[in-house]
Amino acid sequence: MPADYDGDGKFDVAVYRPSTGVWYWVNSATLTYGGLGFGAPRYTCAGDYDGDGRADQAVFRPSTGQWWLNRSTRGGVTTV
Repeated sequence: MPADYDGDGKFDVAVYRPSTGVWYWVNSATLTYGGLGFGAPRYTCAGDYDGDGRADQAVFRPSTGQWWLNRSTRGGVTTV
């Protein structure tokens, strides 16, 4: 799921690994990577949901009917 997660104007790459339930991403500015466990999502989409100029990850789980949001600058995962 390419998007600008670090706000440098360049796409960063994020991928989901089903065997672990973890999303991994590479920061294009620092060439470092991170990971975050969302479990088994069904639908994902990236967008600047908090208006900070950086893409955030949103995940929908049909089994619970909940959206989960990982904000790029505030850290942590919250339900929406």
